[in-house]
Amino acid sequence: MVRHWGRIGTNGQGKIETYDEPQAAEAAYGRLERVKRRRGSRNSRSKKTADISGRSVLRRR
Repeated sequence: MVRHWGRIGTNGQGKIETYDEPQAAEAAYGRLERVKRRRGSRNSRSKKTADISGRSVLRRR
């Protein structure tokens, strides 16, 4: 799973997490999604923010 964050207009930071099994990666994505939704993130409607799996990326309100 590749994650990027930072202020708009900057390079920001990133993190790459690897998993041995696809199910473990999906579980980690689900946990991250739940945490972000609790903190106020929502789905972005822009096509530019879709990740490679076709899922929309969560953006802060």
